[in-house]
Amino acid sequence: MAFPRSMIRPVLTLVFSILSACGAAGGGARTPETCGTPPALAAAEREASEAYRLALADDFPPLAARLSDLEENWRDARRRVEADGAPPEAVSAAGDAVVALRWAATERDSSAAVARAANRASRAMRELSMFYRPDTPARLFDLNVLDRELVLDGMTSDFASAAQHIASLEAAWSAVRTRLVGATDDAAISAFDASVRALREALDASDGGRLSRIADRGRELAASFEVVLTCGSGA
Repeated sequence: MAFPRSMIRPVLTLVFSILSACGAAGGGARTPETCGTPPALAAAEREASEAYRLALADDFPPLAARLSDLEENWRDARRRVEADGAPPEAVSAAGDAVVALRWAATERDSSAAVARAANRASRAMRELSMFYRPDTPARLFDLNVLDRELVLDGMTSDFASAAQHIASLEAAWSAVRTRLVGATDDAAISAFDASVRALREALDASDGGRLSRIADRGRELAASFEVVLTCGSGA
């Protein structure tokens, strides 16, 4: 059932309020980073995600420390995942992404370029973590990663890139949505439906600011879905 356009904002607002309240009340709750993933690999992904946030804020001094922590955690993680028999191509991709992030941060062409490199590193760590979570939907982590990219597309008014990322997000959401039915609140699913439609509307209007805001809120929802499908249902 499609939501009238006038209902999109109220639905999104309601769900994000619920998510915020749950986060405040559940400080000790399990997260995707603690469900089955080796600690060093989980830490490396968290550092990459934090690097994305810092680059987005154009806050480079603390970013350097984060990158050092990321590289240290990745060295430990690499030894572990190789010993465990993780796919060599996934291990190489993660290593390459860490190197590329360091290079981007050193060159510092733009905050967006560094943030995209950090997002690629985060994605590589998440994809590698799926070795330890074989029941995880293949495109689950794409939701968060693509919404992050769309935040950057909006910031840079790169609407050609946004069109590609929205198409990929729609495909990923179609693949993941059925796994969420019955596993999470229907309002959260409806809110993400509305978010994807709202992204299309922002793209059609060439409204970069709105595109970024919607994508950032969608990213929060995507993170909650990761908890459900990697932790909450016993995966």
